[in-house]
Amino acid sequence: MRVIIWALLFLMFQTAGSHAVSAQNSKGDGTQAGEQSSQESRFERLKREAESGDGVAQTNFGLMYAKGDGVAQDDSQAVFWLRKAAEQGRAAAQLNMGIMYRHGRGVPQDYQQALEWYYKASEQGRPDADVNIGVMFQYGLGVTQNYAKAAEWYRKAAELGNGNAQYNLASLYNKGEGVELDYEQAAMWYQKAADQKIPSAQYSLGLLLEEGKGTSKDLIKAYAYLELAAKGAGADKAFADAIQEAKDRIQKLLSPDQEQEALKEADRLRG
Repeated sequence: MRVIIWALLFLMFQTAGSHAVSAQNSKGDGTQAGEQSSQESRFERLKREAESGDGVAQTNFGLMYAKGDGVAQDDSQAVFWLRKAAEQGRAAAQLNMGIMYRHGRGVPQDYQQALEWYYKASEQGRPDADVNIGVMFQYGLGVTQNYAKAAEWYRKAAELGNGNAQYNLASLYNKGEGVELDYEQAAMWYQKAADQKIPSAQYSLGLLLEEGKGTSKDLIKAYAYLELAAKGAGADKAFADAIQEAKDRIQKLLSPDQEQEALKEADRLRG
């Protein structure tokens, strides 16, 4: 089961694979010229605002160092500025401080500290922090492993529309971990996450449609969702191979016309 973990630079999967994500957008000038002078201008502006005590600027300045965005990557500097913003109560900075402690970036790895910062961000309504708390409970990181608690945290974020939480909650229902085994609930939450273009959810929903678990069996829709998942698999070879294996299996059961219908359905779903 692939479990999505919110991270600073990536959506990191417990088994394999990653997809880019930013924790908070810079409040910059909106341009992406890519020229050195433009990057220097943005760096100097954020530096000035961060040094003046602006919590948003401190968050974004810290993220620049964490990502190596327009400046040499420096996790120590990232933590320095993120901590300043987090201590001012900036939820995005609190979330990212949790991530830095979770992964031992710029600070010694410390799951308890990670949880403390995640809880602070969660209290301010960050569903991405709820997802990470759920992961900590699911894998027993800094807490006693507790699938039921993980499900509670995933559900909190899922009901707020967080696609990663929706996928993780669906996976618990699909395995009967922390919740009663329920393929209908799994299919429902996979569908919600798939609608948000989460490749793992598209893949998992495709498998349920193939087998008719929790939903009507529909090989055309199953193939369509697997096609979508394949487009989003990125550089994750193991995931891409699993998708291709499922597609090959279903393709043998489809007529050429049905395969074309499935591809058209994938285009429609892609929007």
